[in-house]
Amino acid sequence: MRADTSSFYKAGIHYSVDIERTLLGACMLEQTAFGRIIQLLDGHVFYHDANRIVFDAFKEMWDKSVPVNDMSLVLSYLSREKGIQRLDDANTGYYLILISRDVVSTANLERYAIILREMYIERELIRITQSGLSKEADTGAEISRLQQELNQLMFKKSTDNWQDMSAVLVKLMQHMDNVRGKDMIGVTTGFKTLDQYTGGWAEGGMYIIGARPSVGKSALLGKMVIKAAQAGKHVGVVSLEMPDIQIGARLASMESDIEFWRIFRAKIEDQQASDRLYHQMGELANLPIKISDKTQVNLTDIKAKVIQLKHRGQLDVLFIDYLQLMDADPSAKSNNREQEVAKISRGLKILAMEYSIPIIVLCQLNRESEKRNDKRPRLADLRESGSLEQDADGTLLLHRPWMAGIQTNEQGESTECMAELIIAKWRNGQANIVIDLGFDGEKMRFYDPAEQNRFKPLPKNYYESEKEDDEPF
Repeated sequence: MRADTSSFYKAGIHYSVDIERTLLGACMLEQTAFGRIIQLLDGHVFYHDANRIVFDAFKEMWDKSVPVNDMSLVLSYLSREKGIQRLDDANTGYYLILISRDVVSTANLERYAIILREMYIERELIRITQSGLSKEADTGAEISRLQQELNQLMFKKSTDNWQDMSAVLVKLMQHMDNVRGKDMIGVTTGFKTLDQYTGGWAEGGMYIIGARPSVGKSALLGKMVIKAAQAGKHVGVVSLEMPDIQIGARLASMESDIEFWRIFRAKIEDQQASDRLYHQMGELANLPIKISDKTQVNLTDIKAKVIQLKHRGQLDVLFIDYLQLMDADPSAKSNNREQEVAKISRGLKILAMEYSIPIIVLCQLNRESEKRNDKRPRLADLRESGSLEQDADGTLLLHRPWMAGIQTNEQGESTECMAELIIAKWRNGQANIVIDLGFDGEKMRFYDPAEQNRFKPLPKNYYESEKEDDEPF
């Protein structure tokens, strides 16, 4: 059983009965008053029981299209519909007169609502932090409960977010001035050609990079991480597939031009190569990259990691490797994995928008591409949930013909070092484009050949030819 925390509350700081009464009285003064605050408050915000009862009655009347500004109707609703004859040891009718008699204007109504909500949040923080954990409950479950309650408080901080069209257009003109003459409007993807077509990872965007197993998703991520950090961005990497030491070895291999296996197994015999490696490791150590390799991570854990780095001012872009290894939140457990992935996908999109960072998520594709003659992946191949392609602001599909069993191209050249990055979807840019990449398997490195604009537009009907019943595996 948790302790009673009401003794910690101070009048005027954590609650104000007078402001509660003034706000309720104002709602009975003007027809449009209640509609101005209904999005800002709920009954829990009110500290005084009688005022909470009146507000809840207002809300029910509003939902039933009964005017709230008619005191006779309010009294009738409370007395007849709710059976409430007395409020705060007074006759219900007298109490309604009491809370409305000194109100002369609704001018500060929204301000009163925000003050009450802030006071409620203060009380809730005291309750959450002072009540402690229940002795009867599981500690992990209690921590999860506290996290959920704190998250709910964060959502209650939102206020009126309507913007006049004039204000929106002013922001648009400022944005146009800021990006005029620039190829990049977001965080670099690490590939010049890709940046030219997409403008980079945009703030608030959720992006998916999909590929079949062993094609090189993590190696592609490594290149993107390094380039973003070298551009001065604070980068977070949540790795659910490999430990941080392997990530470090991969990044060192890319930058030093030394085979991954030689680094990881300490088989470097050439002194020049060894010196080059340690020099590049020193350069990497100074990059603003944070890595978390904890497994069994859910959406709540990801959010906590984001908040932690954002609070320190150390996060501009987040990479997650990879989505299918994320767990569902305990409160959202389902026997349907597709539903769980859909909730994770939507949660990551909301997280990106809430903290104004791009989130890039690696994702495995199903086996449908293997049944096609060209072996190329498509959007519908995203595994476990069709909602991924809907939530994503952009989707890149990585394809290596060699790994798909196609050993030569149309010119008879070996495909072993060839790769294609398909822009399958890009909400604010060009899509249905294939960018040629080179791949060095020993050094776990993708590269943009000669930094040239080598691209091949896909046939316009390429994605239109997908079958409607082409469900993820």
